[in-house]
Amino acid sequence: MSDAVVMGDSKSSDSLAGITRFSGNDGKIVWPAWKLELYDRIKFEFGAIGIEILEGRLTEDMIKEGDDVDRVLPLLDAVMPNSRAQVVFKADWMIKQKAKDPEDRRIVLSLVGQLKLKSAISRVKTSYFMSIERHGLEPKSKIAEDFTKLKRKYVHDTLTRWIQKMDSLYGVNHSELRGAYIEQLTALRVIKVVETASILRNLLNQDTDDDVCQGF
Repeated sequence: MSDAVVMGDSKSSDSLAGITRFSGNDGKIVWPAWKLELYDRIKFEFGAIGIEILEGRLTEDMIKEGDDVDRVLPLLDAVMPNSRAQVVFKADWMIKQKAKDPEDRRIVLSLVGQLKLKSAISRVKTSYFMSIERHGLEPKSKIAEDFTKLKRKYVHDTLTRWIQKMDSLYGVNHSELRGAYIEQLTALRVIKVVETASILRNLLNQDTDDDVCQGF
């Protein structure tokens, strides 16, 4: 896998430059917060379609010749400017579908468009993979070492699987959320009173010997 597709080596700036570096949850940022920062930067640079690509919800195999252009419009919008996709939209990516009734003719993706969008998806994943390694991970950390090893066997879904693995290792699951919620509720001891105390009198500052607010 070549570094040539990484933004930052050219005149284009890399949106991941300056991102907080992740080294595991013993570091200065936990995974959910780091992932949120990563996704915010991707959305700013490439749009929400970039996250769909990283998470595997949009793959090369999903792009077909003859697809209605509306279905791939977010990706077409993302490659209108010169970006890390390294392909720029051209008119020959779209054609009018042949039909007997001119009113039934739709604008669909041409074979050229199909190939270009497939290439764009592949290059986006590769480019973000390299940018995360370069800018997003703490150098010499275990996370960075493991991530670097992935380059030796890089395939089209490597980044997707890495994100899923990090979610599993460092993310927050439902049981943890439930546990944290119960713990916080238990910690909310707003007011404690002895049996004979009157909460109303305490609130009205009408203190008596029996009316004691404890732990407030």
